[in-house]
Amino acid sequence: GLFSYQTAAGTEQLLIADTNGEIVRTTSIGTYVSIITGLTVDLEVNFVMLNNNVYITNGSDTIRRLDASNNVTTIAAFPTARYVALHKGYVFTLRTAANLSRLQWSDFNDAEAWTSTNNEDLDPSDGTYGSGLVSMGDELVVFKSRGASGSALRGRLYMILGDVFDQSNPTYQIVPIELPNYVGCIYPRTAKIFEGRLIFLTNAGFYAYDGFGKKPYTISKQVGLTGLSFDSGGGIHQCAAVVYRDRYYCTVRNTAGSTAAPDHLFVYEDGAWFRDFIG
Repeated sequence: GLFSYQTAAGTEQLLIADTNGEIVRTTSIGTYVSIITGLTVDLEVNFVMLNNNVYITNGSDTIRRLDASNNVTTIAAFPTARYVALHKGYVFTLRTAANLSRLQWSDFNDAEAWTSTNNEDLDPSDGTYGSGLVSMGDELVVFKSRGASGSALRGRLYMILGDVFDQSNPTYQIVPIELPNYVGCIYPRTAKIFEGRLIFLTNAGFYAYDGFGKKPYTISKQVGLTGLSFDSGGGIHQCAAVVYRDRYYCTVRNTAGSTAAPDHLFVYEDGAWFRDFIG
């Protein structure tokens, strides 16, 4: 995982998480300082920043806080959740080990204060689990899915609207949005806002969500994804995307753990896809 940000002093800093449970920081490529070791290996690491503090979560280990002086502290009050996002001054988390469909949020502008009633269980009995969070303008988009292919896969997303997330005086609404049968966003690190819409990779190729509760639609029929082996193993967390210089770039792991088949790089620009091979 990667996370770039500007410190309170104006310094550009990059955090790099590897698959061996270590996180390093750097302000100059080639010079790295280890700040965290001993995290559970092979887990996706996610970051969120609020009030000059960076909070680091992987869904298994106690959350770490990196402050403006680069000191690291564990924050027990912060839910040990897999996914995290900052939206309208609240820190939202999704999917803990005990509650796979639970959306929780902090007190306003305070990532270390969590009122116990600030949560919603999003259809916890529907057989799917939380699989991603994205802040998209006025909407918080929540993904849920299960499985990797065929009839075992189910997927949906939720549009969360509102400005005040307070259970004593709620002014938010939750709108479920169905995906087509047997389609789900099982590659959360590919979900990026590009050209005003949210693009994400599913087991059935790339989809786009325009917002405002509209149904997501496929945008990758011309790419030819049928030769790829989509899986729910280690390959999921090795699929990732970035928006760079007006293009959407996405690396796709072909077969988890396989060196026999090349991985793929997909580039989306001006409504057209380009594909290259890696390795």
